[in-house]
Amino acid sequence: YKGKDTNGFYEICVKGNYIYALWDQYLGSDAGLPYIYRISKDGKKTKKLAMGKNFFIKNNRIYYTKCKEWIDEYGNVGTKSLGNASMKLDGSGKKSEKNISMKRNTKVLWQTTEKAVESAYTYYLDNGKNEFSPTQLIRENTKTGKKTVIYKTSGQQTIGWAEIRGNSVIISVNVPSGKYKVYYMKMNGKNKILLKSGIAVG
Repeated sequence: YKGKDTNGFYEICVKGNYIYALWDQYLGSDAGLPYIYRISKDGKKTKKLAMGKNFFIKNNRIYYTKCKEWIDEYGNVGTKSLGNASMKLDGSGKKSEKNISMKRNTKVLWQTTEKAVESAYTYYLDNGKNEFSPTQLIRENTKTGKKTVIYKTSGQQTIGWAEIRGNSVIISVNVPSGKYKVYYMKMNGKNKILLKSGIAVG
């Protein structure tokens, strides 16, 4: 996307010929405007499916927390949750879901004291050189104890957060001068793709 500053994409997953992602169209950390999008793998076709968050796909349906935009008396924009819902992969057939669990296996790592267990591996952030901010994402085999560096920053860059989900990893890297870059990669650190770069907004 071009010409619109936002908080970017989260909760990215692939199903069939499409990429599904949550696009937070707000800019800043004091609110959010989350929309679920379907994007063709070549990037040529995009479709807004619903306003919502915390989505996952199961048996050709998307389950999510339904949301709506609201503005308070001071003109501030926010999001109100309306309960759990589901829809078909093309956004049709929306209905409420009252008896489902929205528990997800996604884990976001912010500090070196946090760990995420996925399949046979444990993921965690590491300081590398005894620095305050993490500079590496490590994958440790839970049986053998073998450690592999999945991602390592360069220069004065640090890792802001790393999201471990399914068969992929998303990492936000803090770059000097208040900038950032968000990367997507496989769980072994391969096939790294730059998703977004910009100036961090508090």
